[in-house]
Amino acid sequence: TEILFKVQFATSDIPLNLKQEKFAAIKDADFYKLNNSLKYTSGKFVSLKDALAHQAMLRDKGFKDCFVIALKNGQRMDLAEARKITGQ
Repeated sequence: TEILFKVQFATSDIPLNLKQEKFAAIKDADFYKLNNSLKYTSGKFVSLKDALAHQAMLRDKGFKDCFVIALKNGQRMDLAEARKITGQ
C-alpha cells in the first residue's frame, strides 16, 4: 500500500493530447478519472518534498494552478492524511 505524490496540472472532460508543445515540461504523465472528468498528473514521488519541487518547476513552466495530490493504490486520498501516514 504505497502512497505516491503526484502533481495535478489539468482537468478535462475530453482526453488531452499530451504531445502538444505546451505539455513539453510534463514528465511521467498520467491521469485518473473522477466522476466524468479526467485529472491529469505529472511525476510519481514517494517524497512529498520531491513532489513540491516538481510542482514549483511546473509552475515556472506555466502551469500556475498545479497542485500536489496523494494516491494510495491508485485512489486519491487526503493530502494531510498521506503526510501523517508517511511522516512527512
